[in-house]
Amino acid sequence: MSEIIVDDLTGKTSAGDITVTSEGGAVTMQLQQGLAKAWGDYDATSNSMRNSFNIASVTDNGGPGDFTYAWTNSFDSANYAPAGTAGSGRGGGNTNCVIAPTDTTFTSSQVRTGAIDLGGTYRDVQDNLLHVMGDLA
Repeated sequence: MSEIIVDDLTGKTSAGDITVTSEGGAVTMQLQQGLAKAWGDYDATSNSMRNSFNIASVTDNGGPGDFTYAWTNSFDSANYAPAGTAGSGRGGGNTNCVIAPTDTTFTSSQVRTGAIDLGGTYRDVQDNLLHVMGDLA
């Protein structure tokens, strides 16, 4: 098996230019369909993003567990698949939630989500772990 390691990769496709730059000390990166195009580890209790990829910002919409994630690089349409889990694992306790998109703001540039516990209650919890599959624009 051959391996090529570079700091910067530039190429062309029928859709336009592609540029990939190594980030955060990463030494390998796969370019293919099927990889998560965005993910984030958001702490709703302190309104801070611990770590993320392709998430420009998170807006707290005022209600518990109600957030809008905006993408750094938009998807090619609103037909992508956001999903995730949430809970209070790092903060203690055992509140378990799912993160599901709501239908009020689901566009190629952002998605509004709810962190909902198993009883159907929206909650602000410490660990909101979102991942998104789809095609970027």
